[in-house]
Amino acid sequence: MIEKRPLGETPLRISRIGFGCGTGAGLMTGNDTDLQRQVIEYAVNEGISFFDVASVYGDGLAEKNLGLALRGVKDEVTVGTKIALQWGDLDDIYNASKRELLASLDRLGMPRVALLQIHNHIGLNTERDLPEAPGPRLGLEHMLGHRGVLEAFHKLKSEGLVETIAFTSFGGEVQAMTELLDHGGFDATDVEFNVRDQSKLRDCIRCGGIDPSCDHESIISLAVKRGVGMFSIRPLAGGSRAPVSVPNAVHEQIDKLVEEGVITSFAEGALRFVLGVDTLSSVVLGMYKLEHIRSAVAAARLGPLPELQLQA
Repeated sequence: MIEKRPLGETPLRISRIGFGCGTGAGLMTGNDTDLQRQVIEYAVNEGISFFDVASVYGDGLAEKNLGLALRGVKDEVTVGTKIALQWGDLDDIYNASKRELLASLDRLGMPRVALLQIHNHIGLNTERDLPEAPGPRLGLEHMLGHRGVLEAFHKLKSEGLVETIAFTSFGGEVQAMTELLDHGGFDATDVEFNVRDQSKLRDCIRCGGIDPSCDHESIISLAVKRGVGMFSIRPLAGGSRAPVSVPNAVHEQIDKLVEEGVITSFAEGALRFVLGVDTLSSVVLGMYKLEHIRSAVAAARLGPLPELQLQA
């Protein structure tokens, strides 16, 4: 069985491998309900109990399909969903957030969710038009200010509709995410971390890595210091050898391990590389067939690659 780990300082324990229900994999935004139930039942039986979904995935269809597929096993799983605020919502963030959350709960068929996440990208200032984003970029005033997201989410938490609250670091501005973590109040965040993009672990948020007197703190290390739980998204981005802008030593090391027969594939190495970051409670994968689950479970059981073990 896949192990469970604490999510930061929250009472939640989530499975080391998480099940992503996004549009990339396509399973949960499709119409094959028999396959959805079969794949999710298999995942739960293997110990995969953390499910990551969002209201924008298939315009709510992923939440509806997930709720149907989880009938009979809801007590055994942890479900996190994401809501995205639109420009017209910003004058009344609490009521807009509650409206969106209640719609998500109705589609999921659940009275509450374990994790509620704001899906908007985060920046220093609010910006209206962002290409390929679920809504406007939310600045710190709308995130942390009076009647902002943090205040609204805590109210929803006090009403018993959610257990923990989170923001996404995907697409966000580093300085803004740093201020969110320093401010406190959010329980968790997701981080995009993979073979191709290692910035959340390696890049210094204070000096850019150029000041030898700096402690060189990354987003991941700051979240650990602040007790904010983390789970990884897009762990296999680059696993299909997407181009990188600079020579990538990790790519080369994984290639070598494949050639030497230490691992079976580049995808296995890419996943086990992310599993090597011990401070990530879960690694969320988009999986749309049983073979993907079998491969992910096998990689988790083998554990991180000792040759590429990372410290954070």
